[in-house]
Amino acid sequence: MISSTNIWEEFFDRYIKDVLIKDTEYGTVGRVDVSKTLLVFFESRLYEDLVNNPVPVINHARQAFKWVINRYYPSSNGRDVEVRFYNLPIKRRVKDLRSRLLEKFVEVEGIVTKVTNVFPRVTKAIYQCTNCSNLIEVDVDGDNIPKPTQCKCGRRKFDLVDYNSVDSQIISVQDYPEKLKGGEKPRVVNVILDRDLVDEVVPGDRVRLTGIVKAGVRGGRKNAYLDVCIEANCVDVMHKEYEEFTFTEEDVLEIKRLSKDPELVRKIVSSIASTIHGYDDIKLAVILALFGGVPRTFPDGTRRRGDIHILLLGDPSTAKSQILMSVANIAPRRIIASGKGASTAGLTAAVVNDEATGRWTVEAGALVLADKGVALIDELDKMSKQDRESIHTALEQQIIPISKAGINVTLMSRCTLIAAANPKYTRFDPYVPIADQIDFDPALLSRFDLIFMVRDEPDADKDAAIADFILESYMSPSSSTPAIDPELLRKYIAYAKKNISPTISKEAAERIKEFYVKMRKHRSGSPVPITPRQLEAVIRLSEASARLHLRETVTVEDVEMAISLVEKSLLDVAYDVQEQTIDIDNVYGTPKSKRDKIMTIVKLLEQLSTGVYGASEEDIIGAAADRGISASDVKEILRIMREKGDVYCPRYGYYKLTDRV
Repeated sequence: MISSTNIWEEFFDRYIKDVLIKDTEYGTVGRVDVSKTLLVFFESRLYEDLVNNPVPVINHARQAFKWVINRYYPSSNGRDVEVRFYNLPIKRRVKDLRSRLLEKFVEVEGIVTKVTNVFPRVTKAIYQCTNCSNLIEVDVDGDNIPKPTQCKCGRRKFDLVDYNSVDSQIISVQDYPEKLKGGEKPRVVNVILDRDLVDEVVPGDRVRLTGIVKAGVRGGRKNAYLDVCIEANCVDVMHKEYEEFTFTEEDVLEIKRLSKDPELVRKIVSSIASTIHGYDDIKLAVILALFGGVPRTFPDGTRRRGDIHILLLGDPSTAKSQILMSVANIAPRRIIASGKGASTAGLTAAVVNDEATGRWTVEAGALVLADKGVALIDELDKMSKQDRESIHTALEQQIIPISKAGINVTLMSRCTLIAAANPKYTRFDPYVPIADQIDFDPALLSRFDLIFMVRDEPDADKDAAIADFILESYMSPSSSTPAIDPELLRKYIAYAKKNISPTISKEAAERIKEFYVKMRKHRSGSPVPITPRQLEAVIRLSEASARLHLRETVTVEDVEMAISLVEKSLLDVAYDVQEQTIDIDNVYGTPKSKRDKIMTIVKLLEQLSTGVYGASEEDIIGAAADRGISASDVKEILRIMREKGDVYCPRYGYYKLTDRV
């Protein structure tokens, strides 16, 4: 080992002088960051010493740095100093932290899943001998504060009279979800942050950190099993969306060549769930969701999301789950969850008591871990209503505020959500209005830019085509080969999101305005076809289309593609058969046709409630029949009004309006 205080002093004098003077001029903590490149350039063996014997090397570097600071700033004598090392050539995964790396210096990348509060950690304890009052200093390196073995007077009894402490924090770092193989369990390691590193990360952050691999005793001194942790030396939060992707010149040339292919859209669509026949509109929609729109922050601080949310509502065995899994194989970042096993805490965040420290910690959920990526939730209908309501703010405002156990923190959930669910009664009934078959809160449905109904309806020609497609894929598996290699498509999406931020051209803006005004144009008393939410959906989808083509400007062609998808979604979920028009309240609230029936029933109740007990159900049904309302509709409306407290039953079979109506 060549590391020594003198050689480090020479290093700082030669390379860090200007940085040193700038970085240590202010503050109470002196810090300097040293890259592996600079260290190897100075002396390669010094870098090897750092990796293999980090404790003495870092101590030598810290002492030399302190001397150099005192030389330039004599008044700073006694200042705490830190030397941080970063940019190691070998990046380790959490799963790679094995016994051979104990007491070695490593660099690890991962996502932060849990963060504790900041607490003081004892670094040096001062004991006093009860016999001769001699003071003995003991360095603390670990969880327990050791006692001196014996005083110089021969006695062994001491009192703890003082100690030195530093700010400390423990975080949990997990391997990137998108880098896990199928069925592989993500590994987690605890990381100890000290001094200037505390309060630099929150759950959901992607970090690159360096530190010393340590082992702690698990469950008692006599236990032979150890817990691995990392004493962090440097932590770098990776703010860029796709910083972990590196693009070679060949990759960029291939991506740009593909963007100019006249068959680009067809090829990309056919590369999504290539083993599934049809569903081109849905496949195009999920592809645009992966590219996403451009988020914007306005001068007043208001933020508009660029992420596109999609809901697939359909009959069983219509390949909804397979489409989600196909997206998972292509999305550069993704988190997968199931409605059966998901809870509020699992989707958003939780405040839990840490077993190791006894302190409250914030633990990230799926939507936080999917920040700047895609969250895929299958069987959304299997979640409880309360759990589904918890994600409203996460989808629109894209934040998750936490206020529990004295912890107040706001986590980011800037992700796209693609979810799949079944209708209320498992399968769609063509004779029942769509609104009555969707068991979702309108506030949640309004967060989705596109909602598609996936129906399983017998059709001889369609069934024959599906059968031929499935049989062909079994007889000749190569027939289902994607038109674009999944790895290239993944890089294509990452490159577009990283480098393309399209702006809306004047012609495109006029086309969007024309569509919105035309859809909203109606006579007094007609249903409301769309709202500004659908206008924003068209904007986001148009920007995603421009990104798909690597265009810096949104064109009319992009807008037409977005409008076609929005219209397809509206026809699926918002078409009112009775009014023969699109009514957005058909899915987000009560459609106009139903509101008219309710108002008719209310007026009939007012007219027929002449006695003490109000109006009988028989009289209401008879009067409503003259106005074209069926008996089943009357009973359903009365049931809903009773649940809402608008009517009550003074006597069996009789209804009377409450004072609130």
